[in-house]
Amino acid sequence: MSKFEIVAETGSTNDDVLTLARQGAAHGTALLALSQHQGRGRLGRHWHSPATSGLYGSVLLRPQIERQLYPRLALVAGVAAATAIEEETSVSPQLKWPNDLYLGGKKCGGILIEAFFTSDGDYAVVGIGINCGAFTASVPEEVRQRAGALWQSIPPAHHREALFAAIHRQLLAMTGECAEHGFAQILARWRQRDGFYGQQLAWAAPNGGKIIGKSAGIDEEGNLLLIDELGHSRKIDCGEVQPAAL
Repeated sequence: MSKFEIVAETGSTNDDVLTLARQGAAHGTALLALSQHQGRGRLGRHWHSPATSGLYGSVLLRPQIERQLYPRLALVAGVAAATAIEEETSVSPQLKWPNDLYLGGKKCGGILIEAFFTSDGDYAVVGIGINCGAFTASVPEEVRQRAGALWQSIPPAHHREALFAAIHRQLLAMTGECAEHGFAQILARWRQRDGFYGQQLAWAAPNGGKIIGKSAGIDEEGNLLLIDELGHSRKIDCGEVQPAAL
């Protein structure tokens, strides 16, 4: 599938594509919205989705991979989005494990993977949110302070459509590559864009556990490796990491 539907606004593109998936929609089905009312990020967070300044899209994947490999789709989506952004804008985003896009030390995009394993087949909905241009006053100040954008001004709608088309194309191509040849090449490309290698990161586990350590990049399974204060390598396969406060 090479085309996708575009809507001016919706509640959540992930919810919309999930509905289509449950109705039997094909691999590659996608939706781009120019505004969302109920956009969400990882760990249940609200994703601010103002009109005119952002790209909010979701893609349905039905990859021919084993269930235990689905978490790696976050890395695939990150590489696909970064590659497409570089193609369309000439800026080169860096990646933060597992799924954030950064420019100039500020987050400019995020990816939400929702996987579903059913008797009728497995699939994942990949949600992609990117800050494309200047923020309006409707965006909270705390968000504007820590978030970056691809353009300094608000881009025309066709810029966002072209960017999502490129992300869509890259995501489908890379997912197919991984299904056929494995994830080694994608992991290598992710490492090339790792913007936090060697930096102190703070990890917060879903159960409340915490670790602060120096990033040693990702292993062959896509897990993050942190070297703690005792020099022990700690494997991170869930939760969230942020730059550690100095």
